[in-house]
Amino acid sequence: WRFNGQILPQRSNQLSVQLAGTYQVRVFNGSCSALSDPKRITQVLADTIRFDSLLAVCYDPALRVALQGSPSNGIFVGNGVETNNLNVQKAGVGLHPIQYRMSFGNDCVLSKTRVLEIKPVPVLKAPNSVTQLKDASVTVQVQSETPNGETYQWTPPTGVEAPTALQTNIATPNTEIYTLTATAANGCSAQVSIKVVVVHLMFIPDAFSPNGDGTNDTWEIKNLEKFPDAEVFVYNRWGELIHHQSKDRPLPWDGFYENNPAPIGEYTYLILPNTESDNVARRGKVLLLR
Repeated sequence: WRFNGQILPQRSNQLSVQLAGTYQVRVFNGSCSALSDPKRITQVLADTIRFDSLLAVCYDPALRVALQGSPSNGIFVGNGVETNNLNVQKAGVGLHPIQYRMSFGNDCVLSKTRVLEIKPVPVLKAPNSVTQLKDASVTVQVQSETPNGETYQWTPPTGVEAPTALQTNIATPNTEIYTLTATAANGCSAQVSIKVVVVHLMFIPDAFSPNGDGTNDTWEIKNLEKFPDAEVFVYNRWGELIHHQSKDRPLPWDGFYENNPAPIGEYTYLILPNTESDNVARRGKVLLLR
């Protein structure tokens, strides 16, 4: 072996080198020998390339982590790498070694490795909405797949019985959207929103007496005004519609049909609330007395 024209003591068919320069080898076969072409070895310092540190992130399927290395003509290699970014959803939760490689020719490749930690976030399950009766409360139940070490906060806190609990009772005067934020011990958080829909009870009398004494002279459904688009249908025993009440015809049934007193007896009714929060039809019978 020769280094910059100087003969080296090594006699093996391989040579490990640490110095830049020109190397040659003479191969002998009996009395014959041949000298190889010169091989130029260049030396590149390890700190020639830089790879910025990677801060731990919380798992977010939409998140892309920017990767920055220099010189800029290197490549990034690792789980979830997409050119100069890392796709958090593809990589998944865990520790991910990311390597920045730079080729300098002559089979010389330098690399620097950083480790990116993708931390898990709380996983919450909850209904999209719950129904609360007016002037009452409703129990809102949220489930967490990893409750150990988590803390919770409901917003807005108004009307929430236990604003730092996973499950709580809520009493709100009007329909409201409540958000629960769960924070894990690793600092990562997740949110879930629940719409608390406030509905009003209808008080439907089962009898009335339109006799002109000023008491129960009309079949008046209490709280019907809370359902502005509601419709009320009353039928006689033959299925004939004898009364229709709506926002365009808001008067309650007075016990008359076609300007004549309706006969004493039972009548079938159908009430359609026609609201987003309550669209359950009410059916039943009302007794007309005189």
